[in-house]
Amino acid sequence: MITRFAQPEHRFILWLAMQDRLLTKERLNRLTIPVENDTCCLCEKSVEETHIHMFSTCEWIVRVQIEMQHWSGILISADTVKHILNRLRRKNWKQFHKELIAALCGAMIYQVWRARNWKLFKDITINTNTSVTQIKKEFVDRLENHQGNLYKKKV
Repeated sequence: MITRFAQPEHRFILWLAMQDRLLTKERLNRLTIPVENDTCCLCEKSVEETHIHMFSTCEWIVRVQIEMQHWSGILISADTVKHILNRLRRKNWKQFHKELIAALCGAMIYQVWRARNWKLFKDITINTNTSVTQIKKEFVDRLENHQGNLYKKKV
Protein backbone atom coordinates (compact mmCIF):
# COMPACT_ATOMS: atom_id res chain seq x y z
CA MET A 1 0.00 0.00 0.00
CA ILE A 2 1.74 3.12 -1.24
CA THR A 3 0.16 6.20 0.29
CA ARG A 4 -0.25 9.80 -0.77
CA PHE A 5 0.73 10.94 2.73
CA ALA A 6 4.23 9.49 2.46
CA GLN A 7 7.05 11.59 1.10
CA PRO A 8 8.32 10.55 -2.33
CA GLU A 9 11.63 9.19 -1.02
CA HIS A 10 9.73 7.24 1.65
CA ARG A 11 7.44 5.77 -1.01
CA PHE A 12 10.38 4.66 -3.12
CA ILE A 13 12.24 2.97 -0.25
CA LEU A 14 8.97 1.43 0.98
CA TRP A 15 8.27 0.06 -2.50
CA LEU A 16 11.78 -1.43 -2.70
CA ALA A 17 11.36 -2.94 0.78
CA MET A 18 8.00 -4.46 -0.18
CA GLN A 19 9.66 -6.10 -3.19
CA ASP A 20 12.64 -7.23 -1.07
CA ARG A 21 14.87 -5.27 -3.46
CA LEU A 22 16.88 -3.16 -1.01
CA LEU A 23 20.55 -4.05 -1.24
CA THR A 24 21.10 -5.49 2.21
CA LYS A 25 24.39 -7.24 2.79
CA GLU A 26 22.63 -10.60 2.52
CA ARG A 27 21.15 -9.63 -0.86
CA LEU A 28 24.52 -8.38 -2.09
CA ASN A 29 25.99 -11.78 -1.19
CA ARG A 30 23.17 -13.50 -3.10
CA LEU A 31 24.03 -11.35 -6.12
CA THR A 32 27.66 -12.51 -5.73
CA ILE A 33 28.84 -9.02 -4.83
CA PRO A 34 31.54 -9.41 -2.17
CA VAL A 35 30.87 -7.85 1.22
CA GLU A 36 33.68 -7.86 3.77
CA ASN A 37 31.40 -7.82 6.82
CA ASP A 38 27.84 -9.11 6.56
CA THR A 39 26.70 -8.29 10.11
CA CYS A 40 24.14 -5.62 10.97
CA CYS A 41 25.80 -2.27 11.59
CA LEU A 42 22.83 -0.79 13.49
CA CYS A 43 22.57 -3.21 16.40
CA GLU A 44 26.23 -4.24 16.14
CA LYS A 45 25.44 -7.82 17.04
CA SER A 46 26.89 -10.69 15.09
CA VAL A 47 23.65 -11.14 13.15
CA GLU A 48 23.58 -11.20 9.37
CA GLU A 49 22.04 -8.08 7.85
CA THR A 50 18.95 -9.47 6.13
CA HIS A 51 15.74 -7.81 5.08
CA ILE A 52 13.85 -9.55 7.89
CA HIS A 53 16.44 -8.61 10.50
CA MET A 54 16.66 -4.94 9.47
CA PHE A 55 12.95 -4.26 9.40
CA SER A 56 11.55 -6.53 12.10
CA THR A 57 14.01 -8.04 14.59
CA CYS A 58 16.92 -5.58 14.80
CA GLU A 59 17.08 -3.89 18.21
CA TRP A 60 17.35 -0.52 16.47
CA ILE A 61 14.04 -0.80 14.58
CA VAL A 62 12.32 -2.37 17.59
CA ARG A 63 13.21 0.70 19.70
CA VAL A 64 11.93 3.00 16.95
CA GLN A 65 8.69 0.97 16.66
CA ILE A 66 8.11 1.14 20.42
CA GLU A 67 8.61 4.92 20.47
CA MET A 68 6.31 5.38 17.48
CA GLN A 69 3.66 3.16 19.10
CA HIS A 70 3.75 5.33 22.24
CA TRP A 71 3.51 8.50 20.16
CA SER A 72 0.84 7.39 17.69
CA GLY A 73 -1.10 4.86 19.74
CA ILE A 74 -0.91 2.47 16.78
CA LEU A 75 0.44 -1.04 17.28
CA ILE A 76 2.88 -1.88 14.50
CA SER A 77 3.87 -5.51 14.85
CA ALA A 78 7.36 -6.76 14.08
CA ASP A 79 6.91 -8.55 10.78
CA THR A 80 8.10 -8.24 7.21
CA VAL A 81 7.19 -5.01 5.45
CA LYS A 82 5.04 -6.87 2.94
CA HIS A 83 3.04 -8.66 5.66
CA ILE A 84 2.47 -5.46 7.64
CA LEU A 85 1.13 -3.62 4.60
CA ASN A 86 -0.96 -6.58 3.40
CA ARG A 87 -2.51 -6.88 6.85
CA LEU A 88 -3.16 -3.15 6.85
CA ARG A 89 -4.83 -3.38 3.43
CA ARG A 90 -7.25 -6.04 4.73
CA LYS A 91 -8.24 -4.06 7.85
CA ASN A 92 -11.79 -2.79 8.02
CA TRP A 93 -10.72 0.82 8.52
CA LYS A 94 -11.32 3.94 6.51
CA GLN A 95 -8.86 4.48 3.67
CA PHE A 96 -7.59 7.69 5.30
CA HIS A 97 -6.63 5.78 8.48
CA LYS A 98 -4.90 3.03 6.49
CA GLU A 99 -2.91 5.55 4.48
CA LEU A 100 -1.75 7.37 7.60
CA ILE A 101 -0.45 4.14 9.12
CA ALA A 102 1.20 3.16 5.83
CA ALA A 103 2.90 6.58 5.72
CA LEU A 104 4.15 6.05 9.27
CA CYS A 105 5.53 2.63 8.31
CA GLY A 106 7.15 4.16 5.24
CA ALA A 107 8.84 6.84 7.34
CA MET A 108 10.18 4.21 9.75
CA ILE A 109 11.51 2.02 6.93
CA TYR A 110 13.14 5.04 5.30
CA GLN A 111 14.80 6.13 8.55
CA VAL A 112 16.15 2.63 9.20
CA TRP A 113 17.62 2.49 5.71
CA ARG A 114 19.03 6.01 6.07
CA ALA A 115 20.62 5.22 9.46
CA ARG A 116 22.11 2.04 8.03
CA ASN A 117 23.58 3.84 5.02
CA TRP A 118 24.97 6.71 7.08
CA LYS A 119 26.65 4.25 9.43
CA LEU A 120 27.98 2.12 6.59
CA PHE A 121 29.13 4.81 4.16
CA LYS A 122 29.71 7.94 6.27
CA ASP A 123 30.58 6.26 9.58
CA ILE A 124 27.96 8.47 11.28
CA THR A 125 25.80 6.81 13.90
CA ILE A 126 22.21 8.00 14.04
CA ASN A 127 20.60 7.10 17.33
CA THR A 128 16.98 6.02 17.58
CA ASN A 129 15.87 9.23 19.33
CA THR A 130 17.09 11.32 16.40
CA SER A 131 15.25 9.10 13.94
CA VAL A 132 12.04 9.11 15.99
CA THR A 133 12.14 12.92 16.16
CA GLN A 134 12.72 13.10 12.41
CA ILE A 135 9.86 10.68 11.69
CA LYS A 136 7.46 12.71 13.85
CA LYS A 137 8.51 15.99 12.24
CA GLU A 138 8.25 14.70 8.67
CA PHE A 139 4.96 12.94 9.36
CA VAL A 140 3.32 15.99 10.94
CA ASP A 141 4.71 18.35 8.27
CA ARG A 142 3.46 16.12 5.47
CA LEU A 143 0.02 15.80 7.03
CA GLU A 144 -0.27 19.56 7.62
CA ASN A 145 0.89 20.23 4.06
CA HIS A 146 -1.66 17.78 2.68
CA GLN A 147 -4.48 19.30 4.74
CA GLY A 148 -3.43 22.79 3.63
CA ASN A 149 -3.63 21.71 -0.01
CA LEU A 150 -7.13 20.31 0.56
CA TYR A 151 -8.20 23.60 2.13
CA LYS A 152 -6.78 25.62 -0.78
CA LYS A 153 -8.67 23.46 -3.29
CA LYS A 154 -11.98 24.05 -1.49
CA VAL A 155 -11.56 27.84 -1.31
